[in-house]
Amino acid sequence: MRVYISPSGQAYNKYAAGNTTEAEQCRRIGNACFAALLRSGVEVKISPPGMSTDDAVIDSNKFNPDYHICIHTNAISGDNSKPSAQGAVVFTSKKNIDSPVAYAVLDALNTLKGKKSLYGVRPNSLYEINRTTAKCIYIEAEFHDNAELALWIIDNAENIGEAIAEGICVGSGIKFVQKENETEKYRRLAIEQGIIKGFEDGDYRWGEAVTRSQLCTILGRLGLLNE
Repeated sequence: MRVYISPSGQAYNKYAAGNTTEAEQCRRIGNACFAALLRSGVEVKISPPGMSTDDAVIDSNKFNPDYHICIHTNAISGDNSKPSAQGAVVFTSKKNIDSPVAYAVLDALNTLKGKKSLYGVRPNSLYEINRTTAKCIYIEAEFHDNAELALWIIDNAENIGEAIAEGICVGSGIKFVQKENETEKYRRLAIEQGIIKGFEDGDYRWGEAVTRSQLCTILGRLGLLNE
């Protein structure tokens, strides 16, 4: 499967907190989504920073993806001190309104937030929805014109990207590969590189204490002990 990611380039949309913009945070979300899809075996492309919407549509159509994913954050121009409007909304074309991908993305974002959005999946005739040859899923991940929600987006940009990618995979019947946490990553690298193998009492078992002699061996294998 092929997916094209088009993060918002709207640098003029200022966040209510965090001294940042929609363009900056949607680029972070898009990059996380890109990495998660790539990790899950999806052929994926992301529009480069600064590319106009018109050019992103042209670039996407040349790539010929199955899905064109627009990533935005929302605004209602309300009272920035009160979270009166909150939650994700997913737009798509009328002919694609029953797309399992659209609903799976929304479900993943609802799960991340821990609260069901009131807005759901809705038909829309936005430019990218109409002009891309791929099925377009246009995501407004959360409202950024409220200080509390703006900070939530900033703190969770990577998680939002992961959730969107998971929704795309689930809705498409593709196995989503979870990201390794830091401990799992270093354990895998240590095993692959032989750093924790071959001590006098057999292979070092993950989670056990390290003796001084084992620590010296590890440091030596890392090249941190010199003759």
